[in-house]
Amino acid sequence: MNLLSHEHNALYEIEQALERIKLGTYGTCEVSGKPIPHERLQAIPFARCTVDIQSRLERDKGPRRFSEPAKSLFALPSGESSEEENGEEGLPNGEN
Repeated sequence: MNLLSHEHNALYEIEQALERIKLGTYGTCEVSGKPIPHERLQAIPFARCTVDIQSRLERDKGPRRFSEPAKSLFALPSGESSEEENGEEGLPNGEN
């Protein structure tokens, strides 16, 4: 389970890095707004912060994980429900 969780976290961070590329914010520290050095991005392509900021965050609060919304057992983000739960079971003519 621990290995699966680690892989899930890494995949999430990679997806978030790809999103930052689309938004044009990749390579910019999310806390200070300063550029993340190229060497750091080569070592950790999904880095969100500069080394100084990351060190300070870990020292102050422990390792920081930018997390995604919690998911239910059925992989729906919390607060969302399936179509069946909403009564939208795909009945013909919109009948419920």
